[in-house]
Amino acid sequence: MARGAIGTVLLAATITALTALSAAAPTPDYPIAAVPAADVTLTDAFWAPKLETNRRVTIPHIMRENEETGRVDNFRKAAGQMSGAYSGRRFNDTDVYKIVEAASYSLKAKPDPALEKKVDDLIALIAASQQPDGYLFPALTIDRAHPAPGVGREPWVAENGSHELYNSGHLYEAAVAHFQSTGKRTLLDVAIRNADLVARSFGPNARHAVPGHEVIEVGLVKMFRATGTRAYLDTAKFFIDERGKPHPDMQPYPDGPFAMYNDRAYKQDQAPFVAQVRAVGHAVRAVYLYMGAADVAALTGDTAYGAELDRLWTDVTGKRLYLTGGIGARGTTESFGDDYELPNRRAYTETCASVGNLLWGHRMFLLRGDGKYLDALEQVLYNGYLSGVSLSGDRFFYQNPLESTGRTERSPYFDVACCPANLSRLMEQVPGLLYSTKGRDVFVNMYAANTATIHTTAGAVRVKEQTSYPWDGAVTLALDVDAPKTFALHLRVPGWVHGQLPGELYHFSGGSGRAVVSIAINGKPIPERVERGFSTVSRTWKRGDTVRIALPMRPRLVAADRRIADDVGKLAVQRGPIVYAFEGVDNGGSVLGLSITGSDPKTEFKPGLLGGVTVVHVEGVDTASGAARTLTAVPYYAWNNRGVGEMAVWLPGGASASATTQSGAARSGKTMAITFDDLPKANGVDDIAGARRTTQSILAVLKAHKAPAVAFVNEGKLYDGPTMVPDRAALLQSWIDAGVPLGNHTYSHIDINNVPLDKYEDDVVRGERTYTRLMRGRPGAVRWFRHPFTHTGPTAEIKASLDKFLAGRGYRVAPFTIENSDWLFSTVYARARTAGDEALMTRVRDAYLAYNDTMLDWDETLSKEDFDRDVPQILLIHSNELHTDVLDALLTKIERRGYRWVTLGEAMKDAAYQTPDEFIGTYGPSWLHRWRVAKKLPSRVRDEPDPPQWIADAAK
Repeated sequence: MARGAIGTVLLAATITALTALSAAAPTPDYPIAAVPAADVTLTDAFWAPKLETNRRVTIPHIMRENEETGRVDNFRKAAGQMSGAYSGRRFNDTDVYKIVEAASYSLKAKPDPALEKKVDDLIALIAASQQPDGYLFPALTIDRAHPAPGVGREPWVAENGSHELYNSGHLYEAAVAHFQSTGKRTLLDVAIRNADLVARSFGPNARHAVPGHEVIEVGLVKMFRATGTRAYLDTAKFFIDERGKPHPDMQPYPDGPFAMYNDRAYKQDQAPFVAQVRAVGHAVRAVYLYMGAADVAALTGDTAYGAELDRLWTDVTGKRLYLTGGIGARGTTESFGDDYELPNRRAYTETCASVGNLLWGHRMFLLRGDGKYLDALEQVLYNGYLSGVSLSGDRFFYQNPLESTGRTERSPYFDVACCPANLSRLMEQVPGLLYSTKGRDVFVNMYAANTATIHTTAGAVRVKEQTSYPWDGAVTLALDVDAPKTFALHLRVPGWVHGQLPGELYHFSGGSGRAVVSIAINGKPIPERVERGFSTVSRTWKRGDTVRIALPMRPRLVAADRRIADDVGKLAVQRGPIVYAFEGVDNGGSVLGLSITGSDPKTEFKPGLLGGVTVVHVEGVDTASGAARTLTAVPYYAWNNRGVGEMAVWLPGGASASATTQSGAARSGKTMAITFDDLPKANGVDDIAGARRTTQSILAVLKAHKAPAVAFVNEGKLYDGPTMVPDRAALLQSWIDAGVPLGNHTYSHIDINNVPLDKYEDDVVRGERTYTRLMRGRPGAVRWFRHPFTHTGPTAEIKASLDKFLAGRGYRVAPFTIENSDWLFSTVYARARTAGDEALMTRVRDAYLAYNDTMLDWDETLSKEDFDRDVPQILLIHSNELHTDVLDALLTKIERRGYRWVTLGEAMKDAAYQTPDEFIGTYGPSWLHRWRVAKKLPSRVRDEPDPPQWIADAAK
């Protein structure tokens, strides 16, 4: 079927389809022109079914979700068709615009009256929502006295984070796509009125501001191409040139959840665009800016823009690119990290960032003509982008990690739902990525079975391509021309054929392994001469000519630059453009304890698996048992289509495989024991479903990390008044069934220093009866007691009495050396979760992990001061909302510091724990402080780092 004409990046389609509206053809332009998607019909078994799923499943699914989540109702409210306040995020309008864009492309490819009616109805609603001056932003216009959170009380004043211009940008893209696909002006006229308003409102003699979230630059260029209105192109360039300058018309946010948008680097506003030496800030914003800058560079001939884009491309591909082609390492701000900061399990790699990175790469190819840009495009297309949607077409990833402990799965939709429709609209544009032209010449950019009509200055060239790519590298092109034509056919030879991967971060293990590519014209072999990623055949072509190219495609082991800390000593697998992942379902249920030992992976095509895929087998070992295993990997894009489970792209491999466990922790002398306080859950125990989710998550993480623990029960949390709640007791049973021993942590937490000793003893005994009954007398369980954190005895006599009482009942007192105030962070985190504030949740998670690093630095310093060596650390944390989502990252960080997990009993065998605890006071700090009293060392309690002040304030 002929597919929808390209709208987001494949610029030639827009030029061709919209000449009826253009005042004049814009020149200069990209030196290479994309062949419109409408001129390419996919016939393959890989992409064609995916586009059909997008048309049949994904687009209708997103339209339903937009209705059910109130996104469409916001337009009804703005149009006066229903009452009520704005619902959801201020940028939710774009989810409607983007799915209109995707549906428009689909209608061009395959007319569908029912779908067309839905699109027309949405457009009518959008038009009815527009103000007379062209302003279109329901988050403000529904109720100007009470705008949506993050929105100013007047247009444009809060552009740091209001997303007004971002929304307009996606409106323009949808409008151009709809017009070029259907010929209707309904949405284009709406966009023209809005773009005219923007062009009047911003500029050298108007408002000085930049979009807080880029994309309008791309939309304005499309509007310029569609209408010939130069003001649109000039405004796009203004927004780019305005970066790094003072913006007197942009009001900063006060302290609070939106203050993060004041950070200029976050939105690429820290320096003029042409002086930005590295990619920083929000990854999606960044690549949207780079896309717009490439468009403006092409249309204006601005060489400074081109030089800056080259510099940024080198920076991103050389320091910030995942093997899957994804970008964006940090979840806090969905941003790029430091140089070579590319964690796997915590990888953010937002699907929208992959979409933008792909489209930027295509623009760079059109601008520069180098195949290296297509290498990067193909890497993200088949991996980091395609993983964003399930094979069924109705489940999505927002983040695309390269490792999972089994808690990651796709979702039907999101509160912040930018990714699903973004993914859908790009899916419709895939056919337009395959070919391009330059004058008379034809470029074959990527390979997929198709039929195409390619228009060049020498006339039309019809192509029929046959291939099973990406599973097979054999390609046949049959050419058809009306009369003999002389032109150059540029056949792309992907970098992976000759051992080159995008950028400089990854390489095939064991050398480049340069392969031999065979090319034949009408059965006659010709030499392969590759220049800038293409082998070029220049000749006079006639009807019936055939070209055969064979791209050797064998599985290879991949190693990473040693400056990527998470990948040191590890290997991944790639075959052709496909990156592979090891899933638990194929490897006995677990993969995080496996290592690669083989060096010669084998392949097997399985037509009935995951829609038909080539799997890779490689020899490996279970690092815990030492047992040899044959490991199986599936394409990364297809993981998590058979239920949740562990997954890893990178596994320990090579010479380090047998020695590498827990990120090198086994080779370290540093050890740590984990203890949990206030079981069954420190806060929110009334929410049984939430408490169950927390319990299951924590236990899964402990299992994945092979980390033993002791869980201390606060008996009072099991009761509702005098009655034990069975569901709460069942939570504790889950810990016991997972092999985690229980300890006693029962006492009155209120004004503990004034509680009579006999009452304190009664609490201990009551808690003992409860937890021992739950343990059912399991042998070998040490009777542990965790002293109340705030109670060490107001006097030495009281403290001694408590210790004697506990010893008489057979208890060992469980100390701790590390306590990271997780209860403070969790208080803020739980409130953010209840409010649905994902940005704040992310900020809290990252702040907690950063504080953990600070505290570990501090505790290790105290350890050296106290004992002149590393002392086994005992970590005190809680079962709470925060650790539901962050425990995995916390333990991973600790492992990377060289720690090995041990039991509490093992840790306390160290001589340090025989040091008397002579600390007396109402505040009981880490034992590392308490031991200093016995050793007569100066107190360092006041020097201990505090949690961030904003956390302390928010927790009040």
